[in-house]
Amino acid sequence: MNLKKHVMKKLFALILTLNTVSTTTLSYGNPELTPSSDSSTLQIRITDSEINNFGLNIEIVNIEAYNPNLGWITLNDYQQSISSLSFTSGNQSLLANSIIPVGSYTKLRFTFGNSNSIYSNSNNDWVTSDLVFTSNEKNQVEININRYVNENDTNEVLVHFDMANSVSVVNEDLVLNPVFEELKDPATIAGEAVIDFTTLSAR
Repeated sequence: MNLKKHVMKKLFALILTLNTVSTTTLSYGNPELTPSSDSSTLQIRITDSEINNFGLNIEIVNIEAYNPNLGWITLNDYQQSISSLSFTSGNQSLLANSIIPVGSYTKLRFTFGNSNSIYSNSNNDWVTSDLVFTSNEKNQVEININRYVNENDTNEVLVHFDMANSVSVVNEDLVLNPVFEELKDPATIAGEAVIDFTTLSAR
């Protein structure tokens, strides 16, 4: 009986060890991991240098990168509530800082939550309204990138959130249709969005 218990205890310890090794091997999106010869750090930042007459509060719940050989790899899957104050007027906001396998990446995918809103100071009165997300049922936005993640480089993708073309008024509803693109030259940003909040009721 004691021998059987001893064998079962050893078997349980072995299974636990194998599960731990497997989890560690697959957790590329964990920012606490240390880059090795087959992995490296990838940072995703967001910016918009324009100054608009409104601000946005957006919620992002997942960011993924696509490798043609490995498929979609999660960079983070936690809820982020982000104010446009942190990434407009030339500022940048860090969205992901994750360790992923070395290799080529061709797309990024952002999944938005349902808590998105717009605000503006109209006639010395702050107006805040919820945004209706209309891109697709999954609240996802994909953009093309062309990036080889190298273990010896600082791997960073700067994403331009084109607020000027991401918000519109449809049947008195404020609609969010995020326009994202990889930004290689900040000087190429152009456009300014102006929304007349006086015609909208706060809701």
